[in-house]
Amino acid sequence: MLKVIWPYFNQHWELWLLGLALLLRVVWVLVAKTPPTQDYFQLHRASLAFAHGVSDFATQNQYVNFSPYMLGFVLYQGSIIKLFGDSLLLLQLLNCIFSVVTIYFVGQITYRLYGKRAQILAMLMMTVYVPNVVVTSVLTNDILAVAFFMLAIWLLVAYPLTWKNGTVIGLVIFAGNFIRPLASIILLAVTLYELFIDLPTQQHKRGVVLGLVSLLFAFGIANLGSNYLVQATGISPQSITTTNTDWKLALGLNADSDGKWNPTDYSVVNVGKTPSQRQKLAHQLVVQRASNPRKLVGLFVKSLPSCGRTLIQPFLGELSIQTYRN
Repeated sequence: MLKVIWPYFNQHWELWLLGLALLLRVVWVLVAKTPPTQDYFQLHRASLAFAHGVSDFATQNQYVNFSPYMLGFVLYQGSIIKLFGDSLLLLQLLNCIFSVVTIYFVGQITYRLYGKRAQILAMLMMTVYVPNVVVTSVLTNDILAVAFFMLAIWLLVAYPLTWKNGTVIGLVIFAGNFIRPLASIILLAVTLYELFIDLPTQQHKRGVVLGLVSLLFAFGIANLGSNYLVQATGISPQSITTTNTDWKLALGLNADSDGKWNPTDYSVVNVGKTPSQRQKLAHQLVVQRASNPRKLVGLFVKSLPSCGRTLIQPFLGELSIQTYRN
């Protein structure tokens, strides 16, 4: 039996692995009951309001009003609910599909950069990595956004960077950024890669530069256009942007909580009734903590082990890939 099945499995291993990844995620979603809570509950409520035609949903929902960068994800969820009905299971199953799509593109990227063995290793690790499985039952914006970002990176490594390809990649990055604004670091990485790694190896340097410019231009125009449409159509009086920028910094400087989220800081900032008031309260926390350098040094020293692991992981990953290939 194994002799009969193995040649087919060996020939179509990628399809089998993606099928296993989807099966694990769907089973988890069906078995683990994960109703939206806290922030995810508020995002789901806003999505329902949008789907039901509530015109001021973005201002009536306090969480979306204070975090307008979540608006893109709310519009996505609301559109799905409007088209197919209020099904929490459907949203979770879509998460499963987008998670598997991400695995596929990671495999394609790895194959082009490191070869088939590294591709198998990368896809297998992402298939069985527990956090990647269990997060699919949570209505988080990370899953869809990362799928778009991986698609953009695959297009970047699979095709030459022309002005047409650059435009498409810029729009794909925008789509991911619309769901979760993380594109700034990706655009920086792409720019540095193209200027200092790809460009020196290309004969037609002008075409590469033109492709990079078109990528950035397409992203910028799409970003400005979406903000204009959101405000012009009355969906939200605010643009899709990150507010209360001092909040994460205030959390990171809290030596008592090791720089992690904690209810004490949240209760302090949550007193603010407007985004500007919350920003002011968060800034006061930053100033207060910055005035105690001894605690900050202790926090920095305590954080060194985890920072060291984060820094060394890429090198360990490269070493394991090379070892596996040899």
